[in-house]
Amino acid sequence: NIIARKTDGINTVTGSTYQVTKIDRTAPTNVTVNIQKTTKSIKISANAEDSESGISRYAFSKDNGKTWTEYQGSKEYTFTGVTTGTYKIRVKAYNGTYGSIGAKEEIGATISEENISTNVTLEACPVPTISVTYPNEWAQEKTVTINYGKTTEGCVGSYSTDNGTTWKSGTSIKITENNKNVIARNTDGTNTSTSTTYQVTKIDRTKPTNVSVTKGTVTSKSIQVTAKATDNESGIKNYAFSINNGAYSTPQTGNTYTFNNLTTGTYSIKVKVYNGTYGTEGYNASLGETESTAISVATTTITTP
Repeated sequence: NIIARKTDGINTVTGSTYQVTKIDRTAPTNVTVNIQKTTKSIKISANAEDSESGISRYAFSKDNGKTWTEYQGSKEYTFTGVTTGTYKIRVKAYNGTYGSIGAKEEIGATISEENISTNVTLEACPVPTISVTYPNEWAQEKTVTINYGKTTEGCVGSYSTDNGTTWKSGTSIKITENNKNVIARNTDGTNTSTSTTYQVTKIDRTKPTNVSVTKGTVTSKSIQVTAKATDNESGIKNYAFSINNGAYSTPQTGNTYTFNNLTTGTYSIKVKVYNGTYGTEGYNASLGETESTAISVATTTITTP
């Protein structure tokens, strides 16, 4: 209370009593921090108490108070575009005296205590892994499977088959080109995790060439033939033989075959050659097999006794 008076030593005139109110020199208390995060953002929700002038402003820091955001009325703030790493979050709460004449920060503001500030670690998007069918075998095509890892909010997976020039979504790719590079990534727009480059090898889509069959030992009832062919990629895997345009024999690894129990006569014989992709995923005969030109072979004749 303040009272004023005038006096001449004998007579005194006294004014009414004036009570000065709304003085707050106690800083806010119980400053708390609640955190929500993604791979590239930190959302802070703050709270504080001031039983006198209340809370009027908040400021936020992610580097343990070295730098602060502008003061604001909202108790929530989101740091966006944050790179992967660990951040120490602190909040500064201002009571209702903020901005008034003679206001002092050391009296009207409270920073969340360092020993209860929150360490926030933003984890990077998972690094994708790449696997392929028949990694060590020849094939006409191979399926590449991409595992983008545990789904993380904000992370989007994609892959590239042109060394990162363009990116596509998907988890399964058919590769039909030898020595093709595949890269996969997870990104949230700020932070990116990229797989190692996977080179898909041993793709052969060129059928055998220089296919021929020649006669070997011939008797009156059998004909032996030998096949030859070339495949500069996956090599020759199997051979099958046909006589007089009949069904081919079961494919075999050896290149020599004998037709037995023949009657005396002349026969048309040809060979079908299979390259190293035979029997693998997506096998296409038109890309893996070649027939030879037929040759004519006569059995020997039994002489008259």
